[in-house]
Amino acid sequence: MNFIIKIIIITLVFFINTTTSLAFKKDVDRVYNEFILKLENRFSDPNKRLQVLIKLNSNLLKIKDKYPRQKEIIDYLLIINKKEIIALNRNINSNLEGFILELIDRWYKYIEVNSSFEFSENWTIKRIIFSNYYSPDKNNYKYFLNDFKWGYLFFYDNSLFLVDNYDIEKKYSYKELSNIFTNYMDYDDRFILENWKYYTYRYSRFNFFNDNYWVYLSDLSRNNISKENSLYIKKWDKYYFSNDYYKVDLISSELASIIENKQEFLYSVFDDNKFIQDDYESILYEIKDKTFEIIKDKKNDDEKILAIYDWLVDNMVYYNNYTDWYKEIFSWVHSFKNLTWVCDWYTKLFLYMLSFAWIKDVSIIRWWVFNVKDFPDFWHAWVKIGDKYYDLTFDNISNIQKNIYFWLNYELMYLDRFEWRDLFLQYKDLSLEKRQEIALKNMFDIYDKYKNNLLLTRVKNYKYLGLNYNEKPTLDILKEKMDFYNFSNYKNNDNWDIKKIKTFKFYNIDSENVSYFVNSNIDLSNMKLFKFDNWEYKLAYDIVYK
Repeated sequence: MNFIIKIIIITLVFFINTTTSLAFKKDVDRVYNEFILKLENRFSDPNKRLQVLIKLNSNLLKIKDKYPRQKEIIDYLLIINKKEIIALNRNINSNLEGFILELIDRWYKYIEVNSSFEFSENWTIKRIIFSNYYSPDKNNYKYFLNDFKWGYLFFYDNSLFLVDNYDIEKKYSYKELSNIFTNYMDYDDRFILENWKYYTYRYSRFNFFNDNYWVYLSDLSRNNISKENSLYIKKWDKYYFSNDYYKVDLISSELASIIENKQEFLYSVFDDNKFIQDDYESILYEIKDKTFEIIKDKKNDDEKILAIYDWLVDNMVYYNNYTDWYKEIFSWVHSFKNLTWVCDWYTKLFLYMLSFAWIKDVSIIRWWVFNVKDFPDFWHAWVKIGDKYYDLTFDNISNIQKNIYFWLNYELMYLDRFEWRDLFLQYKDLSLEKRQEIALKNMFDIYDKYKNNLLLTRVKNYKYLGLNYNEKPTLDILKEKMDFYNFSNYKNNDNWDIKKIKTFKFYNIDSENVSYFVNSNIDLSNMKLFKFDNWEYKLAYDIVYK
């Protein structure tokens, strides 16, 4: 619409340079009539055409004093445009009584309002606010023709209102408010760069309004919400307002320029901010330096990922002496400085190092592992790189095999975990034994597809022992299925097999812990079962013969 108005103004005002009054009026009439025809072709709705003409009139009044040489043309154009507005108004409001049409011709604008005094104008919802009004009728309307210059006419509760002292308030969509509020945060892009520093907001209490996603600023003001002092928040498809908030400084644009995974990186820094009192940007540079040290000889991304992963698994110890009140242990600063961890800041430190190594498409997943004791009280965290998954925590606490949870696809990683609320509700009341059985069944279901994967070694053990996923392993079954040697009183007998063995490594096993070993990632098919005095059983491996 604005484009059309600009074209007609330029054409009529600045390109008609005839000198005689009659000549320029003919030119203006011709161009204006062509404009009206084009307007009718573009907008079949007369109300939309009327809005364009009113806008044209407003723009002509604005430029009238700026261009005195075109004053005569502009004045004439205002006259013919007003006639067109009057004619169009009469056509639109032909059902109104004659005295109302006379008032409309006198520049009283007729609007149709709802019960909240709202009306539509220029494709915008507005509300007229007034304290006093007049009630014109057939007998008194001429008084308003003479002594009033401008106002609004509308019917309300079957009575005609005329108001000349009023305020017009625009109704904003929630989307439009983002351009009005000084402090605005969109959860899809919550990190803001300003003065070479990234920042975001942290807030607590908030208000939520749901009026079909449209709102008046005055309604917000009555709830102590202002566009200057309140925080406006878009969180997915909801909008909120908060007066209890503050800015959180994150990292410099200089640091942000040397990392990958910027959004995930900034989110983790923001999440850690509530635990950290240190100058954490300088600590991040220390992490960068350590990362470069770890990957200095690596030739590609795969080698870099493995080197960082191995360093974290080999050099850090699980921190199990904490309570929920000791929140500092959830900070990567604590993790990096003390080489101790729990899953959340282990994954964050992994993320930071990968980002400094320019590994792309890294994200942290926080959901549930269901076959562990602390489910459902605690969630777990692991890392996704591209379409592969990595769980530092499970690899670190495993004292049997390294990198079992490294470079897994979705099907393997999610054998014992999930991201969906409906599964949480299904599993939360099940016993640990039942949940472990479900995880084992999932492994049985895909064993033939991934039988060489170390994660499925426990299934290999079950199959080696002739067990199904829901059968419980016992020491007697191991004695029956494995290579079993009974060396009781071997010092006093002439057992040939024990004399051939020079050294061996072993795990002590009994009826209490047999399930642990069968369900671990120890490959029983490569081991032997020994029995010695005092009913001691040993799972023997790395056997060296004389």
